[in-house]
Amino acid sequence: MKIVSFVCGEHSSGICVYENNKIVHFLEEERYCKVKYSIDFSEGMFRYPARCLEKLKKINFDYKDVDYFLFQKSNGRQIEGFIDSCLSYDIPDIKSLNHKMITYDHHDSHAALAYYTSGFSKNDNCLVITMDGSGDNFSSKYFLANNNKMNYISGNDVSRNSFGMYYCLLTEFLGFKRIKDEGKIVGMSSHGQYNEFFYSLFENTIGEIDDIFTMKNERGFCEMFQYFYTKFFEEIGDVFYKKTEFLNDIAYNGQLVFEDKICEVINNLHKKFPSYNKLCLSGGCFANVKLNKRINELEWVDEVYVTPSMDDNGLTMGSIFLQNSKIGEQEIIKLENVYFGTEYSEKEVMQIFDNCKKIKYMDLDLNKVSNLLVHNNIIGLFQGKMEGGPRALGNRSIIARPDIPYEKLNKRLHRNDFMPFAPTVLQEHAENIFDIQKSKYTAQFMNMLYDVKPDWIEKIKSACHPIDHTARIQLLYRNVNVLFYDIINNFFQKTGVPVLINTSFNVHNDPIVEHPSKAFEYLTEGVVDYLIMGNKIFYTT
Repeated sequence: MKIVSFVCGEHSSGICVYENNKIVHFLEEERYCKVKYSIDFSEGMFRYPARCLEKLKKINFDYKDVDYFLFQKSNGRQIEGFIDSCLSYDIPDIKSLNHKMITYDHHDSHAALAYYTSGFSKNDNCLVITMDGSGDNFSSKYFLANNNKMNYISGNDVSRNSFGMYYCLLTEFLGFKRIKDEGKIVGMSSHGQYNEFFYSLFENTIGEIDDIFTMKNERGFCEMFQYFYTKFFEEIGDVFYKKTEFLNDIAYNGQLVFEDKICEVINNLHKKFPSYNKLCLSGGCFANVKLNKRINELEWVDEVYVTPSMDDNGLTMGSIFLQNSKIGEQEIIKLENVYFGTEYSEKEVMQIFDNCKKIKYMDLDLNKVSNLLVHNNIIGLFQGKMEGGPRALGNRSIIARPDIPYEKLNKRLHRNDFMPFAPTVLQEHAENIFDIQKSKYTAQFMNMLYDVKPDWIEKIKSACHPIDHTARIQLLYRNVNVLFYDIINNFFQKTGVPVLINTSFNVHNDPIVEHPSKAFEYLTEGVVDYLIMGNKIFYTT
């Protein structure tokens, strides 16, 4: 079976290729066009995976034997324009191959990715939940799943409000970019405190929830924003809005309502289906790691799995699993890793290096790397295939010791003070440092917050939140990423700390580095002090 799956849209675009029973390419357009999610919707912008197609063309990908071309229904008429342009990328005339061109529902694709990569047993009863801004007229859908099958039970029509749109409102109201800066609000929220007025205002913005998920007040994004804006300024006024402490409190209460309402939905589902104690989650709302922690701590929940590509780029993979389940039986798998992107050979790297002035290199030596880390150096790690999804997982990462002065790293990466850095921890030591009871598979992909144990807060102070002492950990096994594991282990041998800061290889507002030339550029500009690429350590003279 050979499948090529596409997603196009206002903010996400990409391609996934499935061949010989595995994902062989997962390409995200933002990594190549170098523009992150956020756009101005008023411009009517629409993204096609043109540069992803260019990448496939460069590796001489052969479309002749493709069994299916998959698309998302929500792309509507724009698909036709995209298909017309495909001819210039050596793709056959898809329109003449009607039996090979199939479209799938947005939330169904989210759900399939979550369930079929959950690693759960086919005999497990799973609740599959998708939540985002909108897709094919829904903002959420709920499924019961077992025996390798999903059965749709309910959903929320986007006309009756949307949790994803609500969080966009919160993000924009606080002065940030929606569909881009929501992660800042998550970090910011822990700096605030409960305020009854703010809480009730946000609660009324969402409205009441019926037995599963029916929002009684039907408000779209603009109506939600107008309601909140008007009510807020009627009661408080713009003088207080400009005070930082009120911004933190707004973030805190907006996040708390988000968590409370979604947990209410999930608890209502459990009451109706009490034998379903494992959760498979996908959609942009579940990029919110603070929400995921709250869900994971529900008493009745046995295990939570959040797919590593919970955003719309993951729809390409999800629709492949849907297609497989349609033509046969798609078994549940467990992802060993998500290194499905582009990679560069040593020859390609050295050709680029030859044009770099004032850069030298030495052979890679783990003792040298750990000594550099001990002395507070910031290191870029560029190796193998690029990670898929929003998290850097050791192939396109910036690493540092976990107690490095926070201001030093923040200044280099142009980040906000309230955005904590995430740690990678060797899996055999994780439970000594973090309070990990369950959902360890999700933790491999940095999609879950855990509490840091008191004895370790100071030791890894720059890798945990300064207020609530939580950390969005990557739980690392050696078979997943040998070099990264060995770097951390060597650092552990010297310091007794089996943890490093692992943040994405980019400065704030840029996509994660995809090409060696950009990695060298960051080295030259002083974003990183050293760069590990292939079997060499590069540095400036």
